[in-house]
Amino acid sequence: MTYELKMPILGFDDVTKVELEQIDETFSKLHSLDGTRPFEITLVNPFSLCEYNFTIPTADEKLLDLDETRGDKVLVFCVVVVQKPIANSIVNLMAPFVFNPSNASCLQVTTLPVAEYPQFSKVQPLKEFLSPEILQTLSK
Repeated sequence: MTYELKMPILGFDDVTKVELEQIDETFSKLHSLDGTRPFEITLVNPFSLCEYNFTIPTADEKLLDLDETRGDKVLVFCVVVVQKPIANSIVNLMAPFVFNPSNASCLQVTTLPVAEYPQFSKVQPLKEFLSPEILQTLSK
């Protein structure tokens, strides 16, 4: 699905449209659709890795036009920096992407306070979350 970015992604300030491509239940890819520097970012569903929750900052809620009374549901993904072997790939839980499918808008939350979310304050390798069997499957 195509989404409109409501805030620029650091380093890709001229990108305004992205495509979210689901790979499987755990992984997705984010592709830029405009801008001068095309990119593809691997994303992971953090809820499939660990107990994960955070409060979307009010300013971000407004940008995404989220409304609980409408029953708006969001999709949340975190960036994975893919490494070889795949077990050493790292996940950034501190700056999730939030997607609002009801109005095709998205942004990357960059203002989660470390003091409130210390468990997300460092990047973590996939091997800390996934079983050896799953990691072996991903390595193929």
